[in-house]
Amino acid sequence: MKKQLALWLALVLLVSALAGCSGSSTDTGIPAAAFSTQSVLTLPLKAELNSGDYLTYGGHQFTSKKSLSKMADLIVKNNENVTAAEFKNAYGDSWLFSREVTGGVDSWCLYQQDPANIKNSYIFSGMHRELTTQDGAMELLLPLHLISDSYIRDNMGNRLSLDHAYACGVEDQESTVQQLFETFYQNSGFYTISPLDDGFALTPKQGLRLQLKIAFTQQDGSDYFTISDITERAPEPSENVTVRWVMSEDSEAQTASPDSADALQMSALLIGAAYTDGAAAVEYPYSIDVDGETYSARLLWNDTDSTWSGTVYHNGKTAALSTSEASELAALMYQIGFYMPDESVAEADPENVTPMSACMATTTEVNVRLAPNTSGTIERTLEKDAPVAVVGKLDGWYQILFCGHVAYMSADYLRAA
Repeated sequence: MKKQLALWLALVLLVSALAGCSGSSTDTGIPAAAFSTQSVLTLPLKAELNSGDYLTYGGHQFTSKKSLSKMADLIVKNNENVTAAEFKNAYGDSWLFSREVTGGVDSWCLYQQDPANIKNSYIFSGMHRELTTQDGAMELLLPLHLISDSYIRDNMGNRLSLDHAYACGVEDQESTVQQLFETFYQNSGFYTISPLDDGFALTPKQGLRLQLKIAFTQQDGSDYFTISDITERAPEPSENVTVRWVMSEDSEAQTASPDSADALQMSALLIGAAYTDGAAAVEYPYSIDVDGETYSARLLWNDTDSTWSGTVYHNGKTAALSTSEASELAALMYQIGFYMPDESVAEADPENVTPMSACMATTTEVNVRLAPNTSGTIERTLEKDAPVAVVGKLDGWYQILFCGHVAYMSADYLRAA
């Protein structure tokens, strides 16, 4: 008798444990949260929920013997200002629920999880999935009622991938799948839509400033959509810089690469120049490769003003360099040997010069000398705020690139430009 009682108690505990693992039940209904506003619709149905499925996508998997149409009626009747539309695609039936909000439309979807293999299993959720981009993960509104790809629909935890073709399409529709996608995103109010030859561009109004392309193709009579990132991004400064220099048609080209610090400085200067559309009718002796992008440059010394000027051309756009930018670029060019000092001009070749590449400005009238001392010949006197191309530093003096040769200025009278 004791053995039978113990066996009965063990059986009761096992059944209770199994029941506790099956999921949580709901008496108030099954909630689903919308993409942006997180507004909740409720399906007033008592069902077993898989609590682990309620992710950022705002939805639940659940089981029920009620039909989709019956559940759709319950949602419309028990939630204010909600409209419903039925869609049928290669995956099965689905219902789209919509409600107008400020600036657009919230939407939810109800569909059978896997009609061909799983009975009485449904998903009620918001209309979005996570998309991984170069700039990070983002939540993307997704028209699940138009999608028949089981990877996206079966598991709410699945993430969208760029440049991957997903199956889509609906039956008995006068509009094409592309038109239905466009209308859905346009009505949402969360995106700006721009037409493209084989699809459309989608730009979120909030969040990551991306431009996505949604393109459509057909294969074996089925429709597919692909999401691509077509965001125009400004190039980043790079250590991968190579400079090619040709002074005349008769001279041979020289090639050199700056050290990492100078390469970053040079690439940042070229990338950040103020470009405008169009090309200038000038010769460019310098070809500068930055991570595979080519910048054409020229530098000129104006002896009257004692300043450098320059022009840069890149991808159909031209930038006139400011005197400080031109001075900085000239200093960087000097470091890789493209401006060799004229030894016949210099009065001294001091040791212990620390190389540097910068544009600095005079704080008052300052003498330009041919040697780093007060006895050095004065080549010129520059006015206050004159930009100079600094290529080195030694005790109390800056070495500058001046009129095609090196000269010197007192460190007491120069500041960062």
